[in-house]
Amino acid sequence: MLALGSHTPLFGPMLRYFPGYDSQRCPGRFSFIIALHLFMLAGIGLDRLGDRGVSRKRFIVACLLAGAAVLACGIWMARTDGSTAGAWARLVNTAAMRGGSNAPPWLAPPTAAYLRATARVAGYETLGAGIALCLLAACVWASRFGAHWRWAAAGIGAVELTLFATLNLPTAPVVLDYPPQWAALASQPADARVMTPYLQFANTALAEDYQDAYGYDPIVLKRYADLLSATQRLNPDEQYFVPNVSAPHRAFAMLRCGDYFYLERGAPKVITIPDRLSRVQLLSDYRVLKERGAILEAICSPAFDPKRTVILEQVPEPSPAPGPADGEASVLRATSDTLEIRAQVRRPTILLITDSFSSGWRARAYPDSAAASYKILPANYALRAVALAAGSHHLLLEYSPLAFRVGMWVTIGSLLGYAAAWLYLLIQSGHREGAALESGVDS
Repeated sequence: MLALGSHTPLFGPMLRYFPGYDSQRCPGRFSFIIALHLFMLAGIGLDRLGDRGVSRKRFIVACLLAGAAVLACGIWMARTDGSTAGAWARLVNTAAMRGGSNAPPWLAPPTAAYLRATARVAGYETLGAGIALCLLAACVWASRFGAHWRWAAAGIGAVELTLFATLNLPTAPVVLDYPPQWAALASQPADARVMTPYLQFANTALAEDYQDAYGYDPIVLKRYADLLSATQRLNPDEQYFVPNVSAPHRAFAMLRCGDYFYLERGAPKVITIPDRLSRVQLLSDYRVLKERGAILEAICSPAFDPKRTVILEQVPEPSPAPGPADGEASVLRATSDTLEIRAQVRRPTILLITDSFSSGWRARAYPDSAAASYKILPANYALRAVALAAGSHHLLLEYSPLAFRVGMWVTIGSLLGYAAAWLYLLIQSGHREGAALESGVDS
């Protein structure tokens, strides 16, 4: 029941009243617990096939009837002609409307070729299940002549699971390609981002080396989710995963987002977002706001210009003087966990980095830098900022949260402890063997 999620009336009460249930992401994973019990029951049933006193007739008849019904369904699906007005088309459309289909949205309604392909795959899988049921019935019938036939039944199950698993390998293609007009824009400047607010494209940007401001996973940093919620006039406290982005916002420009991709009646469309920021930006005008609501309201205000002003949550040290920023900054090297920056400024300045802020990020100065240390501040609620004094700066931003560092040293300590214990036991074993040999010689 729990694994069926929202398709059962139990889901609503569990979500509202059962503590902790609202923190799980995928109810379908409860099926893992079901699978463990089913495996145990299957083993018990396989073991009982060796008992000659067990009645097999009803089980054989049930398997044959179920196998015949499944085979009939498989034949029907495999022979589907792809008619867009047929029963299979209605079934596919219903699954798509309920979020149970990965069909490309621009295939809505699905084409005849798509319907034929999906029906053929589903038909072959169903035919395989029907054949397995009939073979299982045959093995159960034959087990009356010898217990060894039950191992044939186990072999049928193993073969069926193997064939099914070949269609669900983790190395299978899971990327839904962008339409051509989207792909052409997404491959533009290396630090530019696009916004594709559809979870079916969650793997596309990462696989094709595009930068997507919508993110690469349903679970994102809380600050970033709050910012996206504010741009859509949603309550941040009611958004648990990536909020539903249904319209572009001018604040997307500070996320390096220059193009907003959307679907209109299944057709891919693009809206250009002007004044996209670069990955690093030098600013001298700043405001200090401490409350989340005030910060998000200021960012979403039409008067806010992220190219001129940055919103901080504390006074930076050193504090920039009023006036335009005077200097230049560039990214020397970037990985998923590090960002190397060089900046030359002639007056105290704020370095804005248009990547997501997290408390796990640290800044480290290189020997040729004008400052000995740097502090990363939250900027525009979801981004990062570093206060720079006048001079030449060379710094490295690295993601190294405390939990990771503690875990690393605990792991190293545990490995050293295991190695020491193994060495101690090895030495003790050698001593015992030596003592036994000496006692044997003395005797």
